[in-house]
Amino acid sequence: MLSLDQPRTFALHVRHPGWVGDDALTVTVNGEAVATNSTASSYAVLQREWQDGDRVEVTVPMSTTLERLPDGSDYAAVMHGPIMLAAKTGTEDLDGLIADDARMAHVAPGPFRSLDAAPMLVGDADAAAMAAHIEPVEGEPMRFTAADLIRPNKFDTLELEPFFRVHDARYMMYWRLVTPEGYDQVVADLRASEEARLALETRTVDLVTPGEQQPEVEHDYDGNDSYTGYEFGRAWRAANDWFGYTLNARGESNLVLQLTHWGNAWRAESFDVEINGEVVTTVEVSGRDGEHFITKTVDVPTTETSELAVRFIKAEGSARVPPLYEVRLVKAE
Repeated sequence: MLSLDQPRTFALHVRHPGWVGDDALTVTVNGEAVATNSTASSYAVLQREWQDGDRVEVTVPMSTTLERLPDGSDYAAVMHGPIMLAAKTGTEDLDGLIADDARMAHVAPGPFRSLDAAPMLVGDADAAAMAAHIEPVEGEPMRFTAADLIRPNKFDTLELEPFFRVHDARYMMYWRLVTPEGYDQVVADLRASEEARLALETRTVDLVTPGEQQPEVEHDYDGNDSYTGYEFGRAWRAANDWFGYTLNARGESNLVLQLTHWGNAWRAESFDVEINGEVVTTVEVSGRDGEHFITKTVDVPTTETSELAVRFIKAEGSARVPPLYEVRLVKAE
């Protein structure tokens, strides 16, 4: 409602949210509909002479949509208007998954579940067509079902609700979108990937994620003319001179270092790997391995100490130590 000392002519701009369709926004002035030409993510402009007591009412209907993630993957969030929906998938085995006020207690170290067993939304390749199968639960405001879409079938009784209501439970927030024809292959690929990941975790003795504060502190980071960044969803560290960490072999022998780099760079680079003061190899990164992460493997010399002082030093003729995304100490296969 407007409060004016006297009639005035001006333009009133009413926000047309991006989640409201181009023709869905409705505006009334003093109970009478007003024509608007606005589109989503713009403004409806009301130009007129306004009187004291004029009442403007705006209706912004909410619909259910699937919003794909900006990385171009097959994952999407389920939105109702501006509200993200999530589904509780279980309340069992929550030990280690609930935060408290202890240091690093925001990190959930509890047991993980396999991605190939996670619920997915299976249906038409068109996200809008899939969203049409997400239906409200009668008599339950802001609760929805998607039984026609969810697989495996044991999850078809899941109900979606605002994410802010979900607590003390495992939940789904970002859903893999799959066509019926591709579902079996996606599950098989995820299972194979999960088995490979678990096998690598079993072999892992120590791990550093360069560029992340806590892992670097825990592994005694040191270096000169070194810097960090964040790309492709992961942190990294590079250096114009050198940087390094202290890794723990935990009494194991026959170990290798696995070093993760991005495969496609604008130039070839190389660096020396020094372990306990001895240069053991020079790693060459061609920069022409494609748009994916690559792994370089370095044999670790046999040593009587469990502490391994590992340094990555710019090789002669190279511009720098290229960005390093992961340093993993593993048992050799």
